Amino acid sequence: MKIAILTLPLHTNYGGILQAYALQEVMTRMGHEVILINLPVAKVSKVEKVKEFAKRLVKRFLLFKSVPLRAWPTDRERKNIAQHIAPFIHKYLQVVECTCEKQLLNLVKKEKVKALIVGSDQVWRPGYSTSVSTYFLDFLKREEDIKKISYAASLGRDYWVFTKKQTQALGELIRKFDAVSVREDSAVTLCRTYWGINASWLLDPTLLLDKTDYMKVCDLIPAGKEKHLMVYILDSNINKDRIIQEISELKNLPVHKVMAKNKYWNVGSSGIKDCIVPPISEWIEGFMNAGFVVTDSFHGMAFSIVFEKPFICIGNKTRGMARFTSLLKLLELEDRLIHSVDDLKPDVVNCDIDYSRVNALREKEINKSIQFLQGALCKME
Repeated sequence: MKIAILTLPLHTNYGGILQAYALQEVMTRMGHEVILINLPVAKVSKVEKVKEFAKRLVKRFLLFKSVPLRAWPTDRERKNIAQHIAPFIHKYLQVVECTCEKQLLNLVKKEKVKALIVGSDQVWRPGYSTSVSTYFLDFLKREEDIKKISYAASLGRDYWVFTKKQTQALGELIRKFDAVSVREDSAVTLCRTYWGINASWLLDPTLLLDKTDYMKVCDLIPAGKEKHLMVYILDSNINKDRIIQEISELKNLPVHKVMAKNKYWNVGSSGIKDCIVPPISEWIEGFMNAGFVVTDSFHGMAFSIVFEKPFICIGNKTRGMARFTSLLKLLELEDRLIHSVDDLKPDVVNCDIDYSRVNALREKEINKSIQFLQGALCKME
């Protein structure tokens, strides 16, 4: 069957790219022909650009702060930043580019798609895309012959964020889905309460594959390298720096970071070399050779589990806590989540995770997730 996956635009986010790869790989192994529809990253409006430029003028010339006047990279600079990421996408993802949402229906018809899967990632979180209704497949309203499935779609929050008007409009769309699954347990309750939908709670696609799958695709072989403290922090601050330092000292491990040294927002075009994102293979290798992991990223947490590493996850409220608490509860790893350096307990840091137990729980959820996909697609053939 020809299946299309619709997820958030691919750019330089390791987790976003790898969850798309994992779902594509799972569907391919089931014997389906899979494509990944890639929409462009949402453009920043002219009004927003002018407002930000004005703020930076004030900071630079009145407050004497060293900030670039332009906050967002040009298309050419964006390609430069992603130069080590693009080869992985081109080689391993069956990407079909779509210039805008208005072209989605024509693309789906042209590709003769029989089923469209939305997911995973925070596809149902307002503000993460140009139009959230796109990820409720509003462009397929009258296309009853194309089956609609959501796989581990995320609302991003554990509370309702839609207006009354949005709730009604999106509710009409989601009730047209043939099968609905979400990534967080809280989303199950929210879907039932506001839309009357019984959604399944399933694993993020990255957790459906084994560590050997990721090592193979990145041509990695365990080389017995000296272990390090793998640090993957999306939003740095003093509190997180203190946590990293304390764990590094407790475990006697050198800090190893795999991410761009800086963000374009902070340094602008003059510092673009520091904004270039390292290859995905380096990121995967960072987990493979880790003696311990510290992260504030959902997928940083997921890959710690995939590679069976001891880890501490720092809660990241701005990016959504539901996805952290949901997975940790599912695998009985709640003690691995902290919010500040005061929550850090040496006995937890020094205690190994019983991955035989965790993997048994995960295997059960993998089977559930695979059965959901097989069942949803079986009804269609």
